Amino acid sequence: MALTMVVLFSLSTAAVEKSLSYLNSQNGIKSLIAFSITYDEAKEIVTGHYPNPNTDAEVRQFIEERKIQRRIIDGREMFFSEFEQNLLYRDLDL
Repeated sequence: MALTMVVLFSLSTAAVEKSLSYLNSQNGIKSLIAFSITYDEAKEIVTGHYPNPNTDAEVRQFIEERKIQRRIIDGREMFFSEFEQNLLYRDLDL
């Protein structure tokens, strides 16, 4: 009976590890989709809607002040794919 419990426990542990691995891979795919805009694309969006931020430092400050969602994915800063729409919702002047 003890051997049966050990085998079942081992199988359960393997299943949980496999499930966690699958979940992590799915979360990674979701991140790639949800955060698909590069910094250069984000800068173009910002400068296209706002006349003031021109330099990289000003664009960075704008991004920080507006708390634009971004993540580091595979060593690259990526921005939320719908952040342009979010800007339009937040800023009624646009």
